[in-house]
Amino acid sequence: MTVNSTCRSAGHNRRVGGARKSWHLTGNAVDFRIHGANIRSVYAMLRSSVGGIKHYRGGRFHIDNGPKRTF
Repeated sequence: MTVNSTCRSAGHNRRVGGARKSWHLTGNAVDFRIHGANIRSVYAMLRSSVGGIKHYRGGRFHIDNGPKRTF
């Protein structure tokens, strides 16, 4: 697993196209990439145990401890 992003400053969040009220701004989100695993299994496990989740291509994920939702 490679962690790509955790807590962001407001400036950095704007530069990377983050949401205006991103959970990254308070350190309550992480973006990461899973290597060499069954991505569907990882997604299923995460979906049942985190608030917000987004699966991007190539095993990349965003998770946060906000309300349960997908985007």
